[in-house]
Amino acid sequence: MGSELDVVRTVISRLGGRQRRVRVTHPWHAAERPGSVLTSGVAAAAMAVILTCLAAPLLSSFVRTPVPKPVALVFGCGLAIGAVAAAYVAVRAVYAGARNITGRHTVEGVVVDRLSRQYGEEIYSVAVDDGTSDEIVAWTVDRATYDRLIEGTRVQAVVSADARYAYEIR
Repeated sequence: MGSELDVVRTVISRLGGRQRRVRVTHPWHAAERPGSVLTSGVAAAAMAVILTCLAAPLLSSFVRTPVPKPVALVFGCGLAIGAVAAAYVAVRAVYAGARNITGRHTVEGVVVDRLSRQYGEEIYSVAVDDGTSDEIVAWTVDRATYDRLIEGTRVQAVVSADARYAYEIR
């Protein structure tokens, strides 16, 4: 993750009756639903196919074309590199999206930090410590959920497989 726009704070967690410091990162943007990650992967795969279809003829025709050979070679290689990059992005996004769509699980913990900030629109985030790590990435939530969850509240959250997206917090 790690954008310079993220807000990072150290807070004290009192989960399980003991105090410990945890590092909380509040992302500057809302997490993408796993379904949209999968859709982005499919779109990147389509782009890889299109770039490959364009690159192959250019690379093979640079020998018999009136366009100067270096120009055709540069364009063809550029399209081929773009196709490889798009394919890489596609494979990663399709894998992550498919894994997260099928891998929901429940996390139990305590709200340790909340943040409301303005980046074009109001963004609300809540950090929940489940005791498994000293580093927590907060989930973006709607205003009603943000108002309901105060620090110290015990919660159960249904999250994606990588725990970056919270479907429900109760």
